[in-house]
Amino acid sequence: MAVDSECQFDSDSNTACDSDSNNDSSTAWENGSDSDSCSAYNSDDEEDSNTDDECGAGLEETRTFLYRHFTITIVPHSTSGKPNMVFMKATLLHTKGEDNNPRIKTLVIDGEDDDPKFSLLDHFISFAMYDDTFEAESAKDVQNMFWVKMPTGKPSLTMKWKRRVLDLPVFREPLRGAGECGTSRTEPLRASRWICYLKRLGQTAGFQHSFTQYGLRRGLLNVANHQAPTSVRDQIFDHKPGTVTWYLDQEVRFDTKASYLGRPSNDVVQKMARLASLTADRSAPTELSPEQKAELSRHPQVIRLSQKNRALTIQIHAAGYRPISTAKGMPLFEKKKRIEAA
Repeated sequence: MAVDSECQFDSDSNTACDSDSNNDSSTAWENGSDSDSCSAYNSDDEEDSNTDDECGAGLEETRTFLYRHFTITIVPHSTSGKPNMVFMKATLLHTKGEDNNPRIKTLVIDGEDDDPKFSLLDHFISFAMYDDTFEAESAKDVQNMFWVKMPTGKPSLTMKWKRRVLDLPVFREPLRGAGECGTSRTEPLRASRWICYLKRLGQTAGFQHSFTQYGLRRGLLNVANHQAPTSVRDQIFDHKPGTVTWYLDQEVRFDTKASYLGRPSNDVVQKMARLASLTADRSAPTELSPEQKAELSRHPQVIRLSQKNRALTIQIHAAGYRPISTAKGMPLFEKKKRIEAA
C-alpha cells in the first residue's frame, strides 16, 4: 500500500475516498505440459524468469507491497497421499518509525483455514493468478500446487515470479469513471483509499465505531501481548527494542494471523518455514563435470593467462626466489597473484 501525503498508513483518520476518482495517478511446469512434476520452478534460463534479487532490490518509490516481497513455497505433506502444504513469506520493508529505526521483518502465512474468507494465502494466490505472475504455466491451475511432485534431492519448491511483475504493486487503485471499471495495472493503492475501505467495511458489519488501521494494529497488540514474548512483541510492533530484539531473526517467530483470529497455530508449517534445510538441494553439483573442465582448459583467455603465469614463474625463479612465496612484496610476485586471481 502506498503512503501518500493525504494520510499515513497508521493514521486513525476517517478520510473519505473520492468515488469519482479515475486512475489517480525440468520440466513441464514451465512449458505448459500436463506433467505433474516440476524441477523447473527455480530455473534462470527464461528471459521472463525471476532473478535471485533480494526482496529489497526493487523500486522503492511507492513504499508499497510488491510481488518481490512475497515468496510462496510448496512442501510435501508428511503423510503419503495427502496434498502438499503451501505457505507464504511476506517481507515488510516499511514499518512504523522506520526513519529512526529501520527494521525489516518477515511473517510466515499458511493456508490452513476452514473459512476461505480469512485465508490470506488464498486471497494472495487469487491476486497472483489474476495478474498472471507465475512463471510456471501449470501453476495457473491452483490444484497443481497441491499435487506437484518434488524433484529429486529437494525438500521444497519455490514459486517463481515472472520478471515483469517483480516490482508490480500487489494492492492497486481501482479504475472508475469514463467507462472504466476494474483495477489499475500499475498504480499502488493509496492509504486514503484503504482507510475508506476499512470505514465502509465497519459500517457494513454494523460496528458502532469506525473500523480503522489503528484499531487493527491495537487489536493484534492486545492479543500478542498475552501470547508472545516481550522481545517478539516489540519486534512485531516496532516498539523501542531491548537488547534481545537485536539478536532476533528477521523472520518473526509468532503466528500473528492465527493469534488475531483466535485460532490454533499451524506449528508444523511455522517451524518448517524456518528450517535452514528447506531450500537445500542435495542434487546440486559440487564440482565441474569432466566436459566443463575440458571446455574451460581450451578457453582462449584461460590459455593466455596460463602462459603469462608460467612465464612469471620462470622469471621469479631466475631472480633466485625459491619457493615463489619468498618473492612476496616484489612486483613480479604481485603481478603473478593478479593473474592467478583473474
